[in-house]
Amino acid sequence: MARGRKRTPIPLRVLRGNPSGKPLPQSPGFAPGLPDEPGWLDSDAKDEWQRLTGILGPAHVLTKGDAGILHACCDAFSVIRRCQRALAGGLTYVTAAGLIKVRPEGRLLADARRQYVAYLAELGLSPASRTKVQPLASPKPTGIEKFLGLPEPNRG
Repeated sequence: MARGRKRTPIPLRVLRGNPSGKPLPQSPGFAPGLPDEPGWLDSDAKDEWQRLTGILGPAHVLTKGDAGILHACCDAFSVIRRCQRALAGGLTYVTAAGLIKVRPEGRLLADARRQYVAYLAELGLSPASRTKVQPLASPKPTGIEKFLGLPEPNRG
């Protein structure tokens, strides 16, 4: 994960002006579309995949190229659920020597939650990041599609 200040979105930089005169980077212009669900996700991760794509798909903020961050987010969620199940029996355990120790799943849970929240922010699902995410432009129907009155295509 990158440290430091997050980059200012290009539309906000345009609104504020460009005092340096340097050319602003252009977005690559990916078409909106849902990434394919991988077969290797466990049941918790699949449930989260369905939930997130159900939220982000209709908002037109996902592309096929966003599969990596979506996979990582769902994996972090799966780790959270596994740790919660492991910790349901208690936060401590007794060693063979009779010592009371904190279960290691507690640390894993904290790390997974931190990662999950960071991934959600990248996807625009935190209150602070929600305003920075812009829907992608829908593909324009071609002349023949307009003429025939066909629904807009999903070219993503």
